[in-house]
Amino acid sequence: MYMKSKKINLFSIFVLIVFALAIVFFISSVLVENSIGKNKSQELYSNFSNLTVNYLNQIGLNEDFSLKYGEKIKGIADVAAVMILKDGDVFYAYPVTSPLFYINEFSEPEMKGSSPCVKMFSSNLDCDYPGVVLSVAVYTITPERIFFFAKITFFVILCATMLVFIVLIVVYVKMKNTDSEMEVKIAETTDISEEKKDSNPELFAEKQVDSEMKEEVESENDTTKKQDSITDENREDDDQIEELEKTEEVLTKNGISQKSFLESRLDNELSNTVSSEQDLAFFLIKTEGLSIDSNKSEQIIEVLIKDIKYRDLIFEYDDETYAVILPSFNLDKSMMFIQQLYANIENAIEDNGINARLAIGISTRSLRIIPAERIITEASQALDKALSQEGSIPVVAFRVDLEKYKKSLMED
Repeated sequence: MYMKSKKINLFSIFVLIVFALAIVFFISSVLVENSIGKNKSQELYSNFSNLTVNYLNQIGLNEDFSLKYGEKIKGIADVAAVMILKDGDVFYAYPVTSPLFYINEFSEPEMKGSSPCVKMFSSNLDCDYPGVVLSVAVYTITPERIFFFAKITFFVILCATMLVFIVLIVVYVKMKNTDSEMEVKIAETTDISEEKKDSNPELFAEKQVDSEMKEEVESENDTTKKQDSITDENREDDDQIEELEKTEEVLTKNGISQKSFLESRLDNELSNTVSSEQDLAFFLIKTEGLSIDSNKSEQIIEVLIKDIKYRDLIFEYDDETYAVILPSFNLDKSMMFIQQLYANIENAIEDNGINARLAIGISTRSLRIIPAERIITEASQALDKALSQEGSIPVVAFRVDLEKYKKSLMED
């Protein structure tokens, strides 16, 4: 027994060493690869900058540039994000939903990140168009390489774990063989019990009756449990059918939610964001001159559903206006998202020959505890201001004065 215990201890130490070496391999591989990537990042940015200048000089600052340039950079795995500014305004951003993009305190778009695997570069481009600034986030180690090292580490740990299970099975079999030596004693004990049963048949009969009654009670309990289980399953099916019927009642014939459910849903989402300490954005998107009930509005709704993903977050607001709820979106993230959404809706309007003017008003919770009515009013005011603007993109965000908000709370 002592030798067996010693072997098991040695095997346990061996497995722990394998686990530790696998983790050390993963960490060291990532660190070495990251260090090499940092040394090469400047050269990569220089090549990327030259590529951008060539595309700008050959194609120009137009939609054709965005399409061809976007197809080119999607094949460069080392690039995490790209932003091209023209006179301080965003001309091109990829990918649009990147967390590296944000709006600074001066309402200017910038790129910022704190990841040790990403390095930032920014410079003015020497091209045919003055005032063009290129900002690029370069991976010092790509997520694919990290996944590759993690896969090797996982495979080693998996093999060691399977070896542990094999050893446990072998030990279990040996213990079974050892237990077989006790079968003679167990047989002797069984013979003694049989003798007692023969010597006192009345006592044995009473025990047998008690055993049968116990089995009947257990059988009845099992039957009751099965019936309860079937009842619970039927209740779950009924709940799912009711939920589906409620969803169908909420949606309009266009496939988006009715206005009558907007305020209650927005209040619910605001409560959820308060409890989880997250932000929330609310959009009002107006297609002036195009009714939601018209056939051509299907193209606009198709774009909204494609970009926002969830039909139950898109509502009818009035005859020409859509309302959108986006949980976990702050003002900076909303402004980056709305640029792409605005471009997609504008493309749908132009491609389908729709005579409509697009305007968007935005408001966010901004860490405030406010009702749905308040955030809807703010977005409506922003939309009115967007409609009154001329000569610029009609997108206005309601900026919250937190100092004034705190002061009003103290006065209340």
